[in-house]
Amino acid sequence: LWNFTKSYLDEYGLMNWQIDESGKVIGEGSASDADEDIAYALHLAAKKWNNENYSKAASDMLNSIKKYDISSDYILLPGDKWRDNIKLNPSYIAPLYYLDFQNIEGQDKNYWKKVSEANMNLLQKYADKDTGFLPDWINEDGSVENKDNILGYDSVRVPIRLLSFYK
Repeated sequence: LWNFTKSYLDEYGLMNWQIDESGKVIGEGSASDADEDIAYALHLAAKKWNNENYSKAASDMLNSIKKYDISSDYILLPGDKWRDNIKLNPSYIAPLYYLDFQNIEGQDKNYWKKVSEANMNLLQKYADKDTGFLPDWINEDGSVENKDNILGYDSVRVPIRLLSFYK
């Protein structure tokens, strides 16, 4: 999987988000949830097999995530090409990962703690007051374009990512 991923990294070292069945990139730019999943998988592989190459790849991926997928106020962006028209996808937030990322050699513990806190605060802020559910996408101003997207295709993953954090 890592070899496949490496062949589809964009100019920032993050994987293009959509590849068709013939291997052609049809969705340029990364999706930060996949970037986080890749970095976390590399981190786990490095620990499992005591492999420095995986460890370095995880650290390199995290450095790209920090530079291109996270805003200056520590908010997770949808991907590396989302500097304009910023939106939040709550299902991309992976608080358990952030706790582990701070323990990877060369990573700043304080940085990942700030990422975790900032994004957890957003989840709490935008969660439905009655159900706790979140929409698939939230605009930068906090609005939701389609009020029917509460617990939609993307946001159904939020509880899964939070369960691993609170275990």
